[in-house]
Amino acid sequence: MSVYSTTDYSPTSAAADFDHTPFDPKNMPFRRLGISGLRVPLFSFGGWLTIGGTARGDTVKELMTTAFNCGINCFDTAEGYTHGRSEREIGRVVREMGWRRSDLIISTKIFFGDGSSREPNSKGLSRKHSLMHRARPEVEYASLNSKYGMGMAAFSPLALGVLTGKYNERIAANTRLDTYRDYFRDTIHGMHHEEDMRIVKVRELEEYAREKLDCSVTQLALAWLAAQNLTSTIILGASKPEQILDNVSALEVIPKITPEVNRDILRIMDLWDPSPAPRYRDDPMPAGQLMPL
Repeated sequence: MSVYSTTDYSPTSAAADFDHTPFDPKNMPFRRLGISGLRVPLFSFGGWLTIGGTARGDTVKELMTTAFNCGINCFDTAEGYTHGRSEREIGRVVREMGWRRSDLIISTKIFFGDGSSREPNSKGLSRKHSLMHRARPEVEYASLNSKYGMGMAAFSPLALGVLTGKYNERIAANTRLDTYRDYFRDTIHGMHHEEDMRIVKVRELEEYAREKLDCSVTQLALAWLAAQNLTSTIILGASKPEQILDNVSALEVIPKITPEVNRDILRIMDLWDPSPAPRYRDDPMPAGQLMPL
């Protein structure tokens, strides 16, 4: 569950807004967040594991400024990210850059909590959506969104970086899976075993992206998700400014995701449009497992 805020309740915020340069959305598409009336950028920037964690100080400012200059004004964080440091780092950059608070959308999630309580209501809902995690967002939440007018923010659209192709040969040093090996041990387990289909499928997608769409597999994965129109905003994660620039360039690939291309992509992934009866306790498909034809 995410809580979105566009209002700064500081008594000085209204006067301060007159001194700041307005936000320029560039060519970033904006979508409604359900029936709320709030418009959010197609791509947001999130701070999971990076902001306040592997990225601090000037690095955070560089990342957020790059995103802001690309037309991203929605920044996602959570109380549980690095024990609150992520929220504080984002607030610091907003203040130091002098951005108008009324131009920004700050979302904070209440899924994990701050880790200090085992009380049942101290956690909420949060959902991945990518080519490798489709079932629950496309089956359960799609019907809920339609019935109740909710909007969905998708996180981990690149499946922890697997859909970038950077893990095709090995888990390189200083990557997310390398830095947090213990945390992601289940994801890493068997990744480069010859029977693990994740890397095989990413290699096939990489070739298709290069030969048919003239883009990277990263851009293909993001463009595919954006073209499904199931999410209001897609939360990007990055540790380097150039990663943000590369991700945002997926906007140019979205028009190429025709029905025929969509079928090709799903055929490569051995996925079909899931339609089992909704289940509201467990995922119909375990995380990271491909849904067979």
